[in-house]
Amino acid sequence: MYVKCASICLAEKMFEEVPVGDVISWNTIIGALARSERPGKALELFSKMFIDGVLPTTITYVSLLSCCTGLMIPFVGESIHANIIKNAFESDVFVGSALVGFYAKCGKLELAHCCFNEIHERNVVSWNALIFGYSNFCSSGSIFLLQEMLQLGYQPNESTFSAVLKSSFTLELQQIHCLIIRMGYQTNEFVLSSLITSYAKNGLISDALVFVTTFDSPLPVVSCNITAGIYDRTGQYNETLKLLSVLEEPDTISWNIVIAACARNNYYKEVFELYKQMHVFEICPDNYTFVSLLSMCGTLCNLALGSSVHGHIIKNDFNRCDTFLCNVLINMYGKCGSIGSSTRIFKRMTNRNLITWTALISALGRNGYAYEALEHFREMELLGYKPDGVALNAVLTACRHGGLMSLPTCGSSGCTMYKLPLLISRSDWDSGVGKSNLLSRFTRNEFSLESKSTIGVEFATRSIHVDDKVVKAQIWDTAGQERYRAITSAYYRGAVGALLVYDVTRHETRQTCVTCAPLPQRMRHLLRENTFFMETSALESLNVENAFTEVLTQIYRVVSRKALDVGDDLTTLPKGQTINVGSKDDVSAVKKLDVALHSLMKVKETGISFLRIWYSNTFLCHHLNG
Repeated sequence: MYVKCASICLAEKMFEEVPVGDVISWNTIIGALARSERPGKALELFSKMFIDGVLPTTITYVSLLSCCTGLMIPFVGESIHANIIKNAFESDVFVGSALVGFYAKCGKLELAHCCFNEIHERNVVSWNALIFGYSNFCSSGSIFLLQEMLQLGYQPNESTFSAVLKSSFTLELQQIHCLIIRMGYQTNEFVLSSLITSYAKNGLISDALVFVTTFDSPLPVVSCNITAGIYDRTGQYNETLKLLSVLEEPDTISWNIVIAACARNNYYKEVFELYKQMHVFEICPDNYTFVSLLSMCGTLCNLALGSSVHGHIIKNDFNRCDTFLCNVLINMYGKCGSIGSSTRIFKRMTNRNLITWTALISALGRNGYAYEALEHFREMELLGYKPDGVALNAVLTACRHGGLMSLPTCGSSGCTMYKLPLLISRSDWDSGVGKSNLLSRFTRNEFSLESKSTIGVEFATRSIHVDDKVVKAQIWDTAGQERYRAITSAYYRGAVGALLVYDVTRHETRQTCVTCAPLPQRMRHLLRENTFFMETSALESLNVENAFTEVLTQIYRVVSRKALDVGDDLTTLPKGQTINVGSKDDVSAVKKLDVALHSLMKVKETGISFLRIWYSNTFLCHHLNG
């Protein structure tokens, strides 16, 4: 009775007062806890059940496997599986289906298939459990399973179609849609929602929106929300409002879509009117509601309004303020200039992620706290977070606004650590020459035979000792492709060095690198100089360390020598007058420098090929000035 009334605590208390419980009472309380917010307690009771000598049944095992699936603890589920085999329950259709579902959701499809084959009398639930797993991890496998299911005479239901549609591509989607119509599931709410979502996911927006006009009765709430979301993302604001306005009982998601649509179209007054109406109709806002409101407050830089929304969050239930919502709060307060509030929220957070750190660094930099932003960036790296492009852009922006672009990072006494970005670029016509493995070998001493081409920008860092000092290099791996050229060109600004990678076994790649790489003209001039080089192999770890160490050592010593000449701090890059290195008048001066270090690196078939290193315009200008 207490379980049916959703009073788990009272049910648990009553169970503890029972002197000797039978298997039915054990199954009842374990099943209730498995469905509650405390599935771990169900596993504890199973241990007590085992100690008391009560033999589990199929119902017990189904509940326990449900706990393991929800908690994502495969090793416990495997122990329960061993107990199932020991008690000869593996061929039972209910236990077998639960095992298939458990392994499928954990991504262990081979084990799921083995458990599926052990079931003597399969049913549609067994098939659905396996199809669901393949739809998440192997889209083509779910289609083959559906075909096999039909050939063996099993009738798919709405759950089957929903799982298969989740991973279907255009051609498969149209065929499955025909099967759905033939079997009479086209009006089912779950199948209809999955159809609309699948068409939109495959880029068939017009086909997804056809359901609005062809459906005989008003769309169900879930399908209506999905369609309204498609209208909103395609910029059809009026259609979004029109579709949701006819709903008799809109849910929280419906309200969130309307609020987000109004905010996206700069109807700020309407956003808060809708929020007031939610309270009038007793619709409880969720985190997505508050995210839309806070994002709008940040855009308006309205601190009073943002603080009011924050107060509503606390009043409703501050425990629901998850990491995502806290990140938005930090960003909102940062945009509104209340850096103290951003910092307080950050310190109170127990679960932080990379976005949390990035939001705080951006807020500090935006409000002129460049030193604090840099310190938090260092702390973030020490805690093991790998900065992405957004985080790096935030800290570089903070340093630029605070005049710290040439500021080094300082460690303990007698230890100086420079931020020396090295940019790696490659020819647009020679992808996959092995830059990533070169970077991985130097920074982590790793090599992957199955490394993939870089998409966008990646970076890694490593510190080396030079003259009893610590020099830290930030080495960037850029795609160098045409569609990323606008991005990569921005990373050359402020760089102390750069790396250009091409295949030493292909002469044409060297020529395209020199003439067509997305570099400033003055850097291309340096590539034509006859300078020192060395060959290396990332596969065999040959000369990789020497090449990077040599260029970092030379940069450090030249910068330090210039600092001594002008009497500056050794840890600060000297300032010089900018000159046009690439012009004809300056060619003779450039030839006298002999500061551009070129390194030729070679690798075998699967490794890094060819690398040239030269000093960037920023450094050359300083040296020429001396």
